[in-house]
Amino acid sequence: DSSYRYLHEAERIALKTSNDSALASVYNGLGIYASNIEKDFTSSLNYFYQGLEAADRSGNDRLYSLLLANIAQIYSLSDDHTSLLYAQECYLRGSKQGDHYLKYAGSTAIAYAHAVSGDDVRKGLEYIAEAEKILNEDSIRDGSVLYYIYGKLLLQDGRRDEARLCFAES
Repeated sequence: DSSYRYLHEAERIALKTSNDSALASVYNGLGIYASNIEKDFTSSLNYFYQGLEAADRSGNDRLYSLLLANIAQIYSLSDDHTSLLYAQECYLRGSKQGDHYLKYAGSTAIAYAHAVSGDDVRKGLEYIAEAEKILNEDSIRDGSVLYYIYGKLLLQDGRRDEARLCFAES
């Protein structure tokens, strides 16, 4: 696939030029590619962790936080409660920095972790409601994932009609 080849070329250039911020972005892209296209979650996590290291070296706090949310999503897929630690850190960083998008990413990741595990549906509903509020207030364009998670949580809470509406939105 040409996109994969281009990502590796970008990685080579970022390494050659010692551009850690660019390298963190490339590793984020490679991690997303590995999880979404290849369904290789181990490689995805490895890329995301490399991205965390590069983002830390570059001082790119925002990208560091987004990588935390991506790591949380991958751990959630395997019902690993470690996901909550990463998601909460992203959410807290967003709160501390006043960055609504990071709060959105963190709250969505927290809600997803609860939806997958089914352990605390009420807590998941609180976080997904906060994410929806941010989605609407900040005009975030793609709410499909949010409404899928919302629907899953509502279904677990026995609220089938509301869940159907959310699934239709997703």
